[in-house]
Order: sequence, then structure tokens, then C-alpha cells
Amino acid sequence: MKDKKTIWDHLLLILLIATLILATSCTYEPYEPYEEIEKPKLDDYSKSWDIIRNYPSEVFNFYDFGYYNDDCFFDTTAVIADFNLDGKNDFMLSPQCSDDDQRQPPISIFYYEDGSYVGKVVSEVGPMAGARTTIVGDYNGDKIPDVFFISHNGHGYGGGVPSILLSNGSDFYLEDLNLEKKWYSDGTSGDIDNDGDLDIIFGGNVQGLLLNDGYGNFTLNADYIDNFNGNAGKPSLADLNNDGFLDLIYRDYDNHRIVYSSNGIFDYDNSVELIMPEYYRDSEKVNLDIDDRLLVDFDNDGDLDIIVIALPHDPKFGKFSRLQILRNDSNNFVDVSAELLPGLVLPYTLQWIRANDLDKNGNIDIFENQKLNNWFNIEYDGSKFIKK
Repeated sequence: MKDKKTIWDHLLLILLIATLILATSCTYEPYEPYEEIEKPKLDDYSKSWDIIRNYPSEVFNFYDFGYYNDDCFFDTTAVIADFNLDGKNDFMLSPQCSDDDQRQPPISIFYYEDGSYVGKVVSEVGPMAGARTTIVGDYNGDKIPDVFFISHNGHGYGGGVPSILLSNGSDFYLEDLNLEKKWYSDGTSGDIDNDGDLDIIFGGNVQGLLLNDGYGNFTLNADYIDNFNGNAGKPSLADLNNDGFLDLIYRDYDNHRIVYSSNGIFDYDNSVELIMPEYYRDSEKVNLDIDDRLLVDFDNDGDLDIIVIALPHDPKFGKFSRLQILRNDSNNFVDVSAELLPGLVLPYTLQWIRANDLDKNGNIDIFENQKLNNWFNIEYDGSKFIKK
């Protein structure tokens, strides 16, 4: 028995060696390591419009794309955003071609594709005439940016209503809000009540707060500022005192003011006045209207500062733009325009402005939204703004 066991042990050993030789003679395909595709970094369109407007670094002359003729305007209705969430910014053009009681031409989004922009009509019907302000945000909660047009429907007519271009998967549709026809002028959006969706504030000859139900349906609260009987025009929203709630900045003719939020409630008694920009011509004070406002931390000290463009209210003074910088000093806003700006007054009407580090050198640029002739661009160099 002992000899038989030894023979079997030898046979098993021989079979094992043969198996190993056979295995090592086989060839295997080399292992291809799995490379995870990096997802594109997407912008957050649940922020306030006053933050979103500064996301894009692209600057266009929208007339270069040949969408409608030179008699149409894009200054108040062109916006830049990532409309298909591919990590590349696209832009939307909504031509304003008339100032009378009619709908405007179709709305197109120019999508970024392989280094160029390809236009696609997303709504055959445009907004009403007189769209004074166009804002962007995710109003229906699908993370895709939507577009809100604040229109008055031309001069000398019965007024207009705002309309909203809402995303619907890969498509968009335009609808008017069920509001009374009025002279709607300007506005902004943000999550005022901290319920997870974007609300909208508008101004003009009328004012109001549109509370969102999370799906892009809005309920009007016309008297949203307690103890206030004025007109909160040119509104902006940002958390200036870092309490987790958005504060309101507005102007009312010759008054510029911050209303601090108290758990989502605006009360005029909880407000402070800001210094209005001033300008004199031949010893005569020129009444100025604040036409645009940026909220940006230009000096990189961790808080938001205020940059203002003001225009003459009376046409007899011609066209010019007065710039103002209010630096945030522990929530006390100090006018530092004279020491920081290369020139307080520009001899033309400055269109809407944005802020971004265009050349990625760590310094903020303040620049005109559309790149037209005499394009405005200044950069903060750490001590002052310089012309680019």
C-alpha cells in the first residue's frame, strides 16, 4: 500500500507541474485600468441673480451672430448661462425690435459646440415689448437655468406683464405670468424665505414679491416691505451681514438703501441709507438715477461691496455715466470712488456691467456686459482700479 501511495503522489505532482507549465504558456490581454471620466463643473443656478450674473467670463458682441437685424436690440434681453448643463456656457438672444403693443421675435439659444455657437429657436413667441430686465435662475428645480423677462410692453400702451422661459427637459417654453398689466421695469431673484426655491422681486412703477412654489408658479405679494410706502426700484439680493438670509438693496428716486432681512421678512425700520452718487455741472446738481448695481467682493476681503452706475435723470444733461464704489467696512459702506476709480464719469451711457477675473490673474475685472465700441473694462490691482 505504501508503494502505491507513493506512485500516486508522484503522478499528482507530475499533473500539477504540467498544469502550471500550460498555464504560464497562455497569453493574456494586458489589463486596461479604468479611467473615470471627470464630470464638468457646473454653476449653481439656485443662487441669487446678483451672484449668477457674474458667473460667465465670456464677453460677446451679440450682433456678430446675425440674429435679426441691426434695428433690434439685445442689451436688456441677452444672457449667458450653461443651458444644457455640459459645463460650457451658451447664450440666449431675445430680440427687442419694436416698442409697441406686439410680441417680439422668436427666442434662440446659441449652444456651444466644438468651439463655435449654434443657434436653436427655443420659443417661436418672444416676450412682450419693453423688456427692461432679464434675469436667470433655476425656477422650477431641475438645475437647468430658466429665464425671466420683466416687460412693460412699450411706451404709451396699456402696460405689460413679465414672462418666463422655463426648461422642460431638453426643451423650453415661454409663458406670461397671470398679473395685472402694469409698467414692470427691473428685478432680481433669490431664495428670500429659505424654502429651497428662487423667489422674484420686481420694481418699476409697480413693485412686488413673487413667491415661488418650487415649480416655477408664483404668488404675488405686492406689499412685501413692512412699514414702507415708497417704490423699491432696481432691487438686488445678497446676504450682506452673513446671517443666512438675503438682504434687499434698492433705490427710490434720490434714495439708496439696504433693508436687512429678519428671518425672511423685510422691514423698512430695519434699513440703512447708502450714500447716493452725486454730480455737478456748472455748479448745478444733476439728479442721477441708479441704473445698475453690482454686488462683488472686489478687494477679496470676504465681504460683498457695492458698485453702482448712475445716469442723468434729465435728458438736457446729455448722455454720461457716473460710477460709484461703496466698500464694505464691517457692514458700513464707505464711498471710495474718488480714490479707487480712474475716472468717475464716462461721456456715454454705460450698459449693464459684470464682474469676473477675466485673465485669471487673481484680480477682479469690472466690465460691460456686451463688447461694443469703447468697451468698458477696469481691473482692481490691489489698491485701485486701472483701465484695461
